[in-house]
Amino acid sequence: MARLFWHAQPESLTIAHAVVWWFHFILVMAWIAWLPFGKLWHIFSGSLNLLLRSHKPSGHIDKMDLEDEQAEQFGVGALEHLSWKRLLDADACVRCGRCQQNCPANLTGKPLNPKQVILNVRAHMEELYANRKQEGAETKNLHGNWITADELWSCTTCMACVSNCPMGIEHLETIIGMRQHLTLMESDFPQEVIAVFKGMENNGNPWALGSGKRLDWAEDLDLKPLSVEPEHEILFWIGCAGSFDDRAIKVSRALVKILRAAGVKFGVLGIKERCCGETARRMGNEYLAQTLIGNNVETLAKYNVRRIVTTCPHGYNTLKNEYPDFGGNYEVLHHTELIAELLQAGRLKLTGASHGAGGAVVFHDSCYLGRYNDVYNPPREVLRAVPDLELYEADRRRARALCCGAGGGRMWMEENLGSRINLARIDELIASGAKTVAVACPFCMTMLTDGIKDKDLTDTHKVVDVAELIAARLSDA
Repeated sequence: MARLFWHAQPESLTIAHAVVWWFHFILVMAWIAWLPFGKLWHIFSGSLNLLLRSHKPSGHIDKMDLEDEQAEQFGVGALEHLSWKRLLDADACVRCGRCQQNCPANLTGKPLNPKQVILNVRAHMEELYANRKQEGAETKNLHGNWITADELWSCTTCMACVSNCPMGIEHLETIIGMRQHLTLMESDFPQEVIAVFKGMENNGNPWALGSGKRLDWAEDLDLKPLSVEPEHEILFWIGCAGSFDDRAIKVSRALVKILRAAGVKFGVLGIKERCCGETARRMGNEYLAQTLIGNNVETLAKYNVRRIVTTCPHGYNTLKNEYPDFGGNYEVLHHTELIAELLQAGRLKLTGASHGAGGAVVFHDSCYLGRYNDVYNPPREVLRAVPDLELYEADRRRARALCCGAGGGRMWMEENLGSRINLARIDELIASGAKTVAVACPFCMTMLTDGIKDKDLTDTHKVVDVAELIAARLSDA
């Protein structure tokens, strides 16, 4: 073949062949040796990371074995406490910055940068490896030096970093693991949440209100708990906000009205219901969370609950995706999903604007409903079914929607660093041109309502739940 392109003596061709062969051999071997230290390594580590990405529900927190008497550590306190997959995450990062560009904490000037958290894990890993060869070399701590507490507690667990990462990196598991260490091992957490933890522990709710008052909001609705009327088609899991927060109570009442109008036979737990444990888990207090979850699973089993509807996406995600790890397997619906089903089945009849103001409405996607559970269409289908209502969309919507700022326990913490996330989000929603913001989450309701108040827009703008819009349009309203 060589003679077709190069007219030379056979001896010269033999020498040229040896030179070219050895040149390519050395080049390839050098490339292979350099590969783990160069950017092209991400072709392999990234592909492997995507291949081995968890198939569990988004943002899933693995059950921690708290009964292991041999355990000396809970959570992530040092590099060796990270799983091999979290270390692979660190190797797979290509520094594209999509996580930081979509992180609400980073966008509002807080110290958290999801990309830097992952890169700092890798830098710490490389530091430990290098120091093994240097006797007496000083190694920085993962906590405090490489990653600070302010970074960890700035996270709203909105999942924007994970959903926007092209390499399948799961930043949230690393952050939650480090929060678990701070809470369980160091008792190092924001002072504001002490009362929240005590409220959950003593009264079963973060408001620290008496558990016996869970049904006070429904005194005039003749709601009988399952302990009195055990027969039910579906359980209405009211949740802590729906039971104790004045604004969320209006949503609970609206859903009761809708369920009765549709002829749905539903039940409630009443004083037997406890906090679902979601907030405690995301704040790293796995012990408290498992106590609450265990009590709830036992109660739900006692009343043979199989189908649940709730107005809170945080409870929805926990009951649906995390309770199975504790023996609780249920069909869980968000109230917008159930309302969409009832409308499609013709079990709800809606009237025009005489029972509620028409006009433009912009829908805010809740993180725990959207990015965690991919529920984007049901709320919009419900809103489109409302007569005289026009659905607008914000620039950041669906999977790109900006968090309200309340997730990950931030609902209970002061926002002292950077600017307020809820103000950034309300600006985006108002920019759509709609005067009404529709939500499907009690936490979003609180944060966005506060945003409108802070901007002195209460006379022109309002925040309503999807259920309230439907309840106001029922033909018998």
